[in-house]
Amino acid sequence: MKKGKLIILGTVAIVVTAVVAAIILLSTPGKSIPTLDIHKVNIQDSIARDDYTVITVQENPEAFLSNTVLGGKIRHRGHSTWLAPKKPYQMKLDKSNAIGNMPPAKKWILLANYYDKTMLRNSLAFEMSRMSKLSYTPQSQFFNVNIDGDWHGLFLVTEKIELQKNRITKDNGYLLELDHVSRLKPDDASIYTKKYTIKIKEPDITVDDQEFKDVKQFILDTEQAFFNSNENDYSTYKEYVDMETLVDWYILQEISRNQDANFYSSVYFTYKPGGKLKFGPVWDFDIGFGNINYSDNYEIEGYLLDDNEWLKYILEDPEFIALRKKRYSYFYEQKDRLLSFLDNQAAIIEPTVISNHKKYHMMARETWPNRVIFTTYMEYVEDLKQWLSQRMDYLNEEFVIKQDTISVQ
Repeated sequence: MKKGKLIILGTVAIVVTAVVAAIILLSTPGKSIPTLDIHKVNIQDSIARDDYTVITVQENPEAFLSNTVLGGKIRHRGHSTWLAPKKPYQMKLDKSNAIGNMPPAKKWILLANYYDKTMLRNSLAFEMSRMSKLSYTPQSQFFNVNIDGDWHGLFLVTEKIELQKNRITKDNGYLLELDHVSRLKPDDASIYTKKYTIKIKEPDITVDDQEFKDVKQFILDTEQAFFNSNENDYSTYKEYVDMETLVDWYILQEISRNQDANFYSSVYFTYKPGGKLKFGPVWDFDIGFGNINYSDNYEIEGYLLDDNEWLKYILEDPEFIALRKKRYSYFYEQKDRLLSFLDNQAAIIEPTVISNHKKYHMMARETWPNRVIFTTYMEYVEDLKQWLSQRMDYLNEEFVIKQDTISVQ
């Protein structure tokens, strides 16, 4: 890169050269939300969904970060979120680098949180996951994002779910994702079971490889073990599935009533040959926690996964019920902590969220698939807190108190 002039404008620093501009990550002392300032190498380029646009990246030494100049590229991402006025991004650096307080890596996701007016649901789900026995939870941090000098709003920058150092370590074997068949690509290593479609995300293999055939057979056998589960045989499925991650994943999804998690999309597993299928990590909660108007998953009462084509066969398993009771009791003890987490996060981001919602005309506007419309940000936060509290109370009654009553009888 040619040397250029460093211009500092408030919390934004721009390196100007005759050839390129730069991304500069700023975390100014005294500022709670840092800024990610992005400039395209070719100002005429547009940012597309499927093709990357080249950028450069610099961490500003004035902000107490290393003076590292990196190349990179960026593209849009998402499915329903791609249709929103405020779109999410995937950024890929040429070399691993830390972003904010998160460990070094190349790939980063910039979540727009457009459908969630609290902009807290994904953060809340990650916080719950950190309390769980799931093997990995993506780290995340809020950033202001500027692109070519234009403020694009508040984004949640997160680690990408992948097999990499500092993320899901490669000794976990295979990263699998259950996704909707319409979202698959012709060259995906996809496993078509009787009920679902599961693709091998990583490592990169083809359907002609023997390891694909081995993983496919394991998944088919796992599905059949679920199908065969009944009061006469609740043991076979446990030979294939890690119970700790299954139960904690189940509880997180039931608390949130996360529509997509009912084996529609963004359902992740890991599988190491010779081991068991592990559920998680969790992802994509912007229409969870009551933020939906096109199904009954906004309701406090009821279940998300009682008709799931795998899990419905094990919901009467005494061992599953007992472990669910034990683990839910633990999560219920964390309810006040979760409500405080929402209060603390909302206090940090509220001024920026208000500006974000003004930019995209979001605050008091009917937006798919929101259940409620309020005129202030804190009304949305209080609604989320109330929904979460009531939902956790209801599930405590179902998973713990009723089971205690049955035990006494």
